[in-house]
Amino acid sequence: MKRNPRLLISNHKKINLIIIFWIVFLMFFTLTYFTNFISLPLDFLLSQLEFYFVLFLVFLSFFVMMSYKFYLNIDDYSINIKCINFFRSRYNYIDISNSMLVDYFFLKKQNIFNKILVVKFQNTESKKIIVRRFIMTLLKNNEIQLIKNKLEYIKKERINE
Repeated sequence: MKRNPRLLISNHKKINLIIIFWIVFLMFFTLTYFTNFISLPLDFLLSQLEFYFVLFLVFLSFFVMMSYKFYLNIDDYSINIKCINFFRSRYNYIDISNSMLVDYFFLKKQNIFNKILVVKFQNTESKKIIVRRFIMTLLKNNEIQLIKNKLEYIKKERINE
């Protein structure tokens, strides 16, 4: 049997960078709004306060939408996927053997940043088909292709057994 290399994909760094950016923006907004030492450039910024407030709300909604962190690890023997949403207190997790995989496909969510990986696998004891959905934020097209290639390889191996 030919050994297939491990696939490890995560968006933790990207999401953390967005969180840091959001915090910096929030601090900037707070400092410009509550400063007592207003100079001429800050007068202009404070006159645009409505704009900053709207911009803040846009970034806040962006942050809420981007709050899905995922970790995907596929190796020769197992498939491990974790998705975490902090705002809705959701935690989605599977750790299955490759032989349990039945099918998979990707769905596009309403926003452009999230994609949904739907995994169908078979319970070894009851032979029941179970479907799990994993929301993945900031997943690139080449990463999607890597996941598809790896899961197709696993499906072909399962069929050949």
